[in-house]
Amino acid sequence: MKKIGNKYHTVKDKPLKDIAKLIKQDLKKFDDCVFSVTAQRGIIGSITIQLIAVENPSNRLKLFNGIPVTGLWFNESFEKEIREIVDSYNYDDSDPMSDYTDKNFFTSIFPSRILRNIAKEIK
Repeated sequence: MKKIGNKYHTVKDKPLKDIAKLIKQDLKKFDDCVFSVTAQRGIIGSITIQLIAVENPSNRLKLFNGIPVTGLWFNESFEKEIREIVDSYNYDDSDPMSDYTDKNFFTSIFPSRILRNIAKEIK
């Protein structure tokens, strides 16, 4: 089933780096967070979003499997909000059953490794 983001038609002819800039601008709505947003070109490009700073970690992050050594992950509602922003610029007409991929770009979203030292603050 084809999924088309509500902002895709405004960016479909723009370079990936310009889309990354727009995503970064939209992520500024989370004024307690700082994100790194980078674009990589390829056959199908990708946009990587990393959370690199957060004022109140327990509102945005959780311990992966509850173990501080394993690392951090976004809480569900925060991750959903980030994905909604990113997906608004994307389209996806892929068919995983036939191993067919057709999308504007791939996405990776994760907390940066530099945040691991705040694991003790997460409850």
